Amino acid sequence: MPKKPPPRGKQRKPQPKAKARAKARPNKPIAARSRVKADAPDTSERLREAMEELTEARTELSRLGHEMTAAHRQIEDDRFAARSARENLRSELNAVRTDLKTALAELEIARADRERIATNAQRRVRELEAALTSLQNEVAELRAPLPPAPAAGESGREEEPTS
Repeated sequence: MPKKPPPRGKQRKPQPKAKARAKARPNKPIAARSRVKADAPDTSERLREAMEELTEARTELSRLGHEMTAAHRQIEDDRFAARSARENLRSELNAVRTDLKTALAELEIARADRERIATNAQRRVRELEAALTSLQNEVAELRAPLPPAPAAGESGREEEPTS
């Protein structure tokens, strides 16, 4: 990551350059080399053990790296799944809201229809009651007492003599 530039108004102090290092190991005299070879069995044993430990450490590091990669992938998969689930739930919620709004609109329409039908039914009942009353009055007028029936001689027919 690049360094932040210094704030304006302040001068940056020049950093001294690192000096070139001398060789880490100067050439050893031949006598010193012979001493190292004398200790070679002990040193080679330690080197072998160090190499085994290094191999085990590399194996463990590789295993841990694979586990970390798998864990990161699982986290990303879980995030993706959670995001998808959240989006699906949002879509379902919007669909339910739309369904509820539609159901409310249909309910209002049905309520208005029911009121209209009830009003028409009441009007027709009143009309039918008025018509029934009118018919009952006409029937009552028709059933009014009839004039008495004419006598047999008044019917206009002549009576025949009975022998």
